[in-house]
Amino acid sequence: IEKTDITVNFLNEYGLSDEDFTIQAPKITDNSVNPYIDKDRISYKYIGKVTVMVRSGKIEAVKNANKDSLKLAGDGITINQDYDGMMNFEFTGLNGIKPEMIAEATKNARLAAEQFARDSGSKVGKIKNATQGLFSIDNAAAGLEERKKVRVVTTVEYLLK
Repeated sequence: IEKTDITVNFLNEYGLSDEDFTIQAPKITDNSVNPYIDKDRISYKYIGKVTVMVRSGKIEAVKNANKDSLKLAGDGITINQDYDGMMNFEFTGLNGIKPEMIAEATKNARLAAEQFARDSGSKVGKIKNATQGLFSIDNAAAGLEERKKVRVVTTVEYLLK
């Protein structure tokens, strides 16, 4: 419990509050039943592990805390990041930008159709069919995982006159 309190205080110092992290249930490992451990050399029969998982929209605070997380190691606290050792940044604002993205994609489809029509001596008529494809959300670049590229593909069929 003492190390959990140290961790919570550390996160609080960086501006993270209780809603920015979760203290998960303890996991207890019984080394005496592990067939891969030399029973004569067991340092600890039981190992308790408590995970404090940080999930926050306070990107700079999380990055700053992560940068200084070795301070926790000095207090005997193990720092364990996700499987690849990197922080994961998730984009959660898709619903807020969907209408604008679809409108822009439709506008761009109209401009492309008008170019096709000009090139063929035709005029663009009404929309015959339109479908919205999947939205994709990718990292902007390596090292900029907190920035995302959001794309949508729309298919618009126009009637030509």
